[in-house]
Amino acid sequence: MLSNIAWAMVFVFVSGTLFGCVQTSIPPKTDLKDTPGSPIMKYRWQSDYARVIEVPSDISGVANNECIERGFDKSFMLSISTEGPLTSAVFSCRGSDL
Repeated sequence: MLSNIAWAMVFVFVSGTLFGCVQTSIPPKTDLKDTPGSPIMKYRWQSDYARVIEVPSDISGVANNECIERGFDKSFMLSISTEGPLTSAVFSCRGSDL
C-alpha cells in the first residue's frame, strides 16, 4: 500500500514537472496595424525575474503619454510575451471611462 502511494506521488510530481511548465512558443501577432482608431505600440525590456512578469512603470508611463499625445485617455496592454531574458508587450489606446 505504501509503495502505491509513493508511486502515485512520484507520478504526480513528474507529470507536474514535465507538463505543468511546458513553454509554448506562440509567436506574437504581427498582423496588428497602427491606425488612428487603434494605435499599436510595441515595447521590449530586459526581464531579471521570471516568476512575475510586470511592465516597468517607465514603459507604461511612456505608453500612456503616447496615447495622450494621440488624443486618447490611457493605454492598455494587448499582449505580453517572453523570449529568453527579454519580455515584449504590445499596447493600444482607449478613450474616456465616462
